[in-house]
Amino acid sequence: MYVVAALLLLMELMGYVSAICACVRIQSSFVPAVVTTTITLFVFSGGMLGCLDAAVLVAHIGGIVLFICSIVLRKLRNAFLRVLRDPGIVFFCVGAVLIFVLLPNATYSHYDDFSHWGTIVKDMFSSHSFPGDGSTVSRIGLFANYPPATASFVYWADSLLKYTEGHAIVAQNILLLSALSALFGGIRRPLFAGEIVLCTMIALGFLFVIGDSFPLFLSLLTDIVMGALVVAAISLVVFNRYKLLRSALLATPVIVVAAFVKDNGKLYLALFLLALVALLLVQRKSQIAQLGKRKAFWKGLLCVAIPSVVFLVLNTMWGMHVDSAFAAGFDSGKFAVSAEKLLQGPTQSIVAVAKRVMYEAFFLKLSRSAIFWGLNTVVILILVVEWRRGAIRSDLACFALIGNGAIFITCFALVILYSFFMPAAESKAELAGFTRYYGTALLIFYGLACRGIVSWLYCCPFRGYAEQRGSAYPNAKRKRIAMSIGAGSLIFLLALPGLYLFATGGGLGQLEKSAIVSKPTYSKLREPISSVLNPQASPIPSDVVISVYYGKEINESYT
Repeated sequence: MYVVAALLLLMELMGYVSAICACVRIQSSFVPAVVTTTITLFVFSGGMLGCLDAAVLVAHIGGIVLFICSIVLRKLRNAFLRVLRDPGIVFFCVGAVLIFVLLPNATYSHYDDFSHWGTIVKDMFSSHSFPGDGSTVSRIGLFANYPPATASFVYWADSLLKYTEGHAIVAQNILLLSALSALFGGIRRPLFAGEIVLCTMIALGFLFVIGDSFPLFLSLLTDIVMGALVVAAISLVVFNRYKLLRSALLATPVIVVAAFVKDNGKLYLALFLLALVALLLVQRKSQIAQLGKRKAFWKGLLCVAIPSVVFLVLNTMWGMHVDSAFAAGFDSGKFAVSAEKLLQGPTQSIVAVAKRVMYEAFFLKLSRSAIFWGLNTVVILILVVEWRRGAIRSDLACFALIGNGAIFITCFALVILYSFFMPAAESKAELAGFTRYYGTALLIFYGLACRGIVSWLYCCPFRGYAEQRGSAYPNAKRKRIAMSIGAGSLIFLLALPGLYLFATGGGLGQLEKSAIVSKPTYSKLREPISSVLNPQASPIPSDVVISVYYGKEINESYT
């Protein structure tokens, strides 16, 4: 049954993809992210309106109907066959098959799986609704501050696959895979094998670039997913910036889901809107000449208004839902960011916190420093060379500016977070959660910078010169191959620290230990979180290792 359900799930997703590609002129690689996030927002809205299962059923029926239509109807069939030739869609389908085969027996093993992410998913399957007072997560005090955005997609997928810990991880990795497929969106011809290989390496590097010893994609942690969604949304609008209204509309569900994953996602929504405004200003003269001043103004306003309005509407609905589901309201959450806490003043020196954040972000860890300084050095050298030639590649410049913007806006927000909102005890010995908060920004920077370098490599200065200018560039192909090898080596080396730590520090070890633990797995002092919904089962002995967290064995309770 699992094989049939997995195949049916993939067919539903491809039905939505082919329908969008038949109706909208957009490169197919961007569409899986649009589909999965639109489904997520639809289910999320249904959960807030109290009709979670109805929304899930409608989303499943729509996918099945569209897949059947893509086989029967000529227009959709042609779009479906065209979609299957896109390298991003091939990457998505092959990756989905690998996920369905390799991950169904995975188990929860990270601390946060037991503290909130896994708890919320299990509670949704127990109650068939979003949690509220009296549910498992209400005692933890986290749900009010963590909207179940990714959990909504997991619920939709696992309503077909049937809920287990492994199936929940499978569903979240399908969401991650759909976002990574957007990295192939800038490839204009399928024959550029080198560009396809490099984009594949960038996508695989996403899994390890944070450099932790724990493989985050083997849990329900959302840091990688959020980073990939932001990269997908920005890539969509940058590569389709000459059709900005259409690309902003398609990118809206992608960036809005990222904003609802965690609070720092709202920073990246603001960054996305700033990027839209910047692109509109750059195109201002050409748009006025083409459309006239009034039409150009309203078009630009719509580009910014669509994602803003969608987010504000859903955020208002979410606030109303929290106030109705939890008697204590939003501000009761442990990590609530409120004006009251801000007005109370900093809990520790802002200057001291800023120094620690800057040091840990840019100098402390070799893998972080190599990614940030190494990629920025390469980007600056390329831009200087292009500037001297009088032909700066705009893709690379856009990606580099937005990627660095993600880094610095995150550092600023972390200084405010640790100074005003985080309990002082959680930032004395080390900055609690810094690795993952900053790691998300680093993922965004890594994905955008690498994609910009690859775009430059295959668009300028060597591609096509031999054909266009005869013998003026006789070694163009050889230079392009050499630079492809160099760029691929750089991308591999940047991801190597995380890959090494995964293989030696805790990743492979986590898989081995996780397999030893008898199911169902429990977190002591919490409701059971198991691969089967069996609250009557007895917990495992306290001396059994139930988690590997950053490469460390944890026998004590989660508090």
